Amino acid sequence: MQLRILLIESDAAMLDTLQQALAGRGYEVDVVPDGLIGLAELERNATPPDLILLRVEIPRMSGYTVCNKIKRREKLRGIPLILFSSQATPETFAQHKRLRTRADGYLSVPIDDGELLSLVDDLTRGKALSGSF
Repeated sequence: MQLRILLIESDAAMLDTLQQALAGRGYEVDVVPDGLIGLAELERNATPPDLILLRVEIPRMSGYTVCNKIKRREKLRGIPLILFSSQATPETFAQHKRLRTRADGYLSVPIDDGELLSLVDDLTRGKALSGSF
């Protein structure tokens, strides 16, 4: 079973880099350009993605706000979510990790492909075999 990732990113160069790395590992990647569209896609789609990869710096609503909204919704909170940022400091991520609505993983841009794929694999382990959370 091919695992599906929802990528919420608006930067074309980063989008291309992430899509290549994930597709190269065999993941199906659905892309949306901002948090509002991402939230609408999550609510509309009957089959949730296996993982959400969310940029902090996106238009119309910050990735932190989107993460908070996802982790507060019962039907969405179980989806593993990775936040990534070009501006967040380790201290900013450390503060966010203390929240109840925290992400499951954090990455700083530039993203190392090996680190990304290792984290994605860890958070989706078992899903390819079981097809469920």
